[in-house]
Amino acid sequence: MGAVNSIGPGSSASLGCRTVALPGGSPIGVVDTAAGGIGSLSVTGWVVDPDTAAAIDVHVYVDGVGRIALRADGARNDVAAGFPGYGATRGYSGNVTVRGGTHSVCVYGINVGVGTNVLLGCRNVQVNGGAPFGALDTATLSNGAIQVTGWAVDPDTAASIPVHVYLDGQGFAFMADGNRPDIAGGLPAYGAAHGFSGALPAPDGTHSICAYAIDTVGGDGNRLLGCKTVNVPLGNPVGSIDGASIVNGNVTLNGWAIDPNTSSPDIVDVYVNGYGFRIPAASESRPDLGNPWGLGSGHGWSFSTPRIGNGNQRVCVYALNVAGSGSHQLLGCRDLS
Repeated sequence: MGAVNSIGPGSSASLGCRTVALPGGSPIGVVDTAAGGIGSLSVTGWVVDPDTAAAIDVHVYVDGVGRIALRADGARNDVAAGFPGYGATRGYSGNVTVRGGTHSVCVYGINVGVGTNVLLGCRNVQVNGGAPFGALDTATLSNGAIQVTGWAVDPDTAASIPVHVYLDGQGFAFMADGNRPDIAGGLPAYGAAHGFSGALPAPDGTHSICAYAIDTVGGDGNRLLGCKTVNVPLGNPVGSIDGASIVNGNVTLNGWAIDPNTSSPDIVDVYVNGYGFRIPAASESRPDLGNPWGLGSGHGWSFSTPRIGNGNQRVCVYALNVAGSGSHQLLGCRDLS
């Protein structure tokens, strides 16, 4: 640097020289973390470009393909302490949705001014994901229907997923969102809301029940959870007339009736000399019936009505078919006098 004489006699003189280092160059930074989750991965880190005090971008590549651009403008006081002229807004973080498996993650600081883009680091990350899985736990005949239970999880998401159950090829849709603490215990990252249950029709005969977990995230395809065979016997009602007599001028009857397709009380029709009467629920306690049938003990009935006309009383009793296939059944007739 020189001083220039512009007034009076004399000449310009040198005032001295200094070498000054101006900040500049390619970005500086790191990848602090790269971690896998459920159907995604996350990255965090920081970056500084010596050419600017402003925040710059980073680009995230997964398996060699650019996936997202992030702005490194998050608070990082530790970086501000190391680079006091640039401030604290130098942090970056972000998530990338990916399929399950091992992935290579690389992050680049995008240059501003002098210099070039810089690789901040690469990591190998394991991500949970893949095809759905689970089990068809049970398929049993109960209360006139085929009851199914099970569970299903899609590794690509913690959310509940649909399950389709097929009865001899006919589809029924359920949601696997029931509480299953046992599943949460084995797969804690996914929670407990992965159980399913439902009722299917129960026509007579042997039936094939198959359940499928429906893939909703990740594109890995639906998966068979299992198949079971259920036999539904012919569901005609059964029962008997245990007592039939005339007491104080009244026709008095008692007995029991069961429709094997349901634990609910059966309906009984009584005819006295052709006049019909209905017992809407054969629900009286009969402990002797509980164990043999496995449908509870509330299946007894009793009936009383004044005589119909004079002379002999012809009494017939029918158990009605109320669930599944089958037909009404005559339990018997009695002649009372």
